[in-house]
Formats: sequence, C-alpha cells, structure tokens
Amino acid sequence: MVFSCKSALKKLIAHIDPMPSCSVEVGINGPIAIRHEIFSSEYRCRILYISDIHLTPKRLPILCERLGEVLAHTVPDLTLLGGDIVDSPRGLLALPELLRRLATYPGPIAAVPGNHDFDAGVCRVSATIHDAGIHWLPDGPFRFRTRSERNVIVHGEMHSNTTADALHILCGHDPEIFSHPLSRRFQLTLAGHYHGGQVILFRRQGKEYPNSWFFPWSGTRFSEGNATLLVSRGVADTLPLRFNCPREVVLCEL
Repeated sequence: MVFSCKSALKKLIAHIDPMPSCSVEVGINGPIAIRHEIFSSEYRCRILYISDIHLTPKRLPILCERLGEVLAHTVPDLTLLGGDIVDSPRGLLALPELLRRLATYPGPIAAVPGNHDFDAGVCRVSATIHDAGIHWLPDGPFRFRTRSERNVIVHGEMHSNTTADALHILCGHDPEIFSHPLSRRFQLTLAGHYHGGQVILFRRQGKEYPNSWFFPWSGTRFSEGNATLLVSRGVADTLPLRFNCPREVVLCEL
C-alpha cells in the first residue's frame, strides 16, 4: 500500500509543470501584468481584454493609474471589459470616473457584465456604460474592420448569429461558457472570473491546481477543435490576496 502511494505520487510529480519562484501578493497596488497571447497574424489587430476590475471608491485612484499604464503601453485597437467591473453597489459611485479615464485613451471600448455587476445592479452599470459612450455588448455585437481589411465581430451572447466572412469573438465573463456547444461557433472566446484560482499550488498540462479539481477551465488557454478559450486571471478580487496568480490583462494578437 505504501509503495503504491509513493509510486502514484512520483507519477503525479513527474507531470507537474515547473513553477516560477513563489509569489504572494496582498492588495492591488502593484503593477498589472500584461499577458501576451498570439491567436493569429492575419488580422493585424490587438485586442486588450480587461476582466474583474472589482471597482470600489477606495480603489479608484490606483486602478485608474494602473489601467492607464497598461493602455498607454499596449495601445490596443479595441479594449474589452470582461465583467465584474464593479465589486458592489458602492463601486457604482466610482464607475463614471473610471470609464471617463479609460475613454481618454485611443480605440473603442466594449463591455459585458459579470456576476458582481448583476448583484450591484446591472441596469445602473449598463446605463453608466452607455453614458460613457462605451458599447454594451448585451445590446448587440461590435463590428470593426482591421488594418488588414478583415472583418472582426465581437459578441456578448452565445446565441448571436455568426457568418463565414468574419472572425467571430465571444466576449464573456465566466469561462464555463466554453462548455456550451454554441461556443464552438466562435473562433475565439475570452473569459475571466478566476475566483478560487487566486491560489495556484501547481500546474499540470496547462491546468492550474487546486482550482482545476473543481472547475474544468482553470488555466490560461484551452483549445477544442477550431475554437480557442483564453482565460484572464483578472485585475483584482473582492479579497485581494493571491499566491502564484499574478493580476493581469490579456493582450491578444489577431
């Protein structure tokens, strides 16, 4: 019995991916990491996916500063806000100023809600988004033409129609949407909602543990057929404590 346990443990360790030096982060004052993902080189387009801002009035100054640094450095063609924009109803007080600051940088912005936005009052979140001149994806897809003269359409709903003459991107919040068969109609899906994954003890075959024991899409990138899912670990959390899980945005090269 002891030999069998040791053998199983050795096999598990042999398949664990090497981890960088351990890191602990408390609070949200540090820089936000920019994770660069290459999806394609055909479209000559850069999309910045920002998820899980978890805005509160107290966090407003540092989030404006850190996200401003990211936008100034990346200069995306399109910025997507992937839900949990506010942390609670108190965040609604600071939301207009955050959106005003984000809108000062070049390029359009589109957004979807997350579970915290629904809890805070999604009608008030969407009204503030509209007032800021930001595209609210639940109202309909966002269409644009890239520098390569190719069409890209970003959707906020799985039930949206797709066509063969464009790259279709599904902008979501919870990566569980990738479990739905309808998500396979989109070449690229973006998601966040990494709560519970804030503590990463080890990685194995692209998945991050212990969260992967409970949620199948706990990792950064997954592929099923011609569909790809990119998962962001997010900018902030209700409980700002992380272990081996850097706060990040995803810069996706199309």
